[in-house]
Amino acid sequence: MKNNVCIVLLAWLPLCAFGQDAASDAPLAAGKVLLTQLQGDPAKDAAVFRQVGADRAQQLLQAVMNRGLNKTATLDDWTGLHSAFAGLMALEIYRDNPAKAAAYAFFNETYFRTAERNPEAALACARQALELDQKAGQPLYLVHKAIGEDLRALGRLPEAMEELRQAETEWPDPVDKTACTLSQEIM
Repeated sequence: MKNNVCIVLLAWLPLCAFGQDAASDAPLAAGKVLLTQLQGDPAKDAAVFRQVGADRAQQLLQAVMNRGLNKTATLDDWTGLHSAFAGLMALEIYRDNPAKAAAYAFFNETYFRTAERNPEAALACARQALELDQKAGQPLYLVHKAIGEDLRALGRLPEAMEELRQAETEWPDPVDKTACTLSQEIM
């Protein structure tokens, strides 16, 4: 019952406030509350998205994401960014849009790998992106490349080579600059 009340409050949280800052902070605050309701279980998360509304959930999660992308983001904002990407991925799974869900997983992988230098978390996100891209019938070469880079950063070189070779095999244009760079990385 307590969760239902919280979810209903999220759905009806007013966006108007006396000051501009308060009005712009309302979706951020509601987004943080929404993130506490998501459990990583598709069935339970679907119930949350149905009660809040998919469009409203997207708006709230994007507010958290945008705060994390801000140049003045704090460590808490950065943690919220990763949670927002995961929440947006869950939302797109709920909407049965695996290609868009994969994109959010890939964004999360990129930030973990490049900005935080956390290859373990990056690898987990890349594997999620791969699974979702496979469901969506999307090209897989960039995800294989990311998985290879994450594995290489973890020192798992034989697995990294396998993924990088898979990316090279699937690359659509073998004379493309990125394909050439990929070939150099493999060597």
